Amino acid sequence: MLNQLDAVNRIMNSGDSLTFQSQTLVNELMMDSLQYMFIGFVLFVLFSFGFALFISHRISGPQVAINAVFDDIKGGNYEPKRQLRPGDELQEVMRAVKDLAVVPKARDLGSD
Repeated sequence: MLNQLDAVNRIMNSGDSLTFQSQTLVNELMMDSLQYMFIGFVLFVLFSFGFALFISHRISGPQVAINAVFDDIKGGNYEPKRQLRPGDELQEVMRAVKDLAVVPKARDLGSD
């Protein structure tokens, strides 16, 4: 693209009056540049969408799993089976939630 814009610059600065042929060449070079910029923009949007989807999946996946464990505990299931993916960042939080589930279980057993 830079080569095309440089060619346009050379044509425009040549000092000669623009002929029909040079005007046509400038138009073609500018259209090619515009197409490259549009393709670059589309690729940028696709990459950004994919990256946002990946990041949201990495954040919302563990959040959904931890909320499901809380719902299980609220429902009386003190041994939730839900696990996080191995690479998830919230492994310690999930362990703490599962350890916390032992407290209501002990209270229920102690009250019998």
